[in-house]
Amino acid sequence: MSRFWCLVISASIFLVAQIAATQISNPHSLSLVSALTGLAYGFLFGCFPALVAETFGVHGLSQNWGCMTLAPVVSGNIFNLLYGRIYDRHSVILGDGTRD
Repeated sequence: MSRFWCLVISASIFLVAQIAATQISNPHSLSLVSALTGLAYGFLFGCFPALVAETFGVHGLSQNWGCMTLAPVVSGNIFNLLYGRIYDRHSVILGDGTRD
């Protein structure tokens, strides 16, 4: 099997995990989403370095792999701040300072 197909499998598992997360109403079912996300990350970090080396060459692997793994850090922080703003706008602050 080509390494590219491992990337497709990883993306598909990520997609299934995100769809499952939108359908969950019981927080105890989040273990399924966590398991699927972990499996997808396992596939991704197992095949992605080889794909980066194959695409950009072995000589620049460390720099290219660093840029590839840094991208989720930046977007993760941005979406974390966005989530906080949306949560704060939609929450009701009670008289004692707690949120409802």
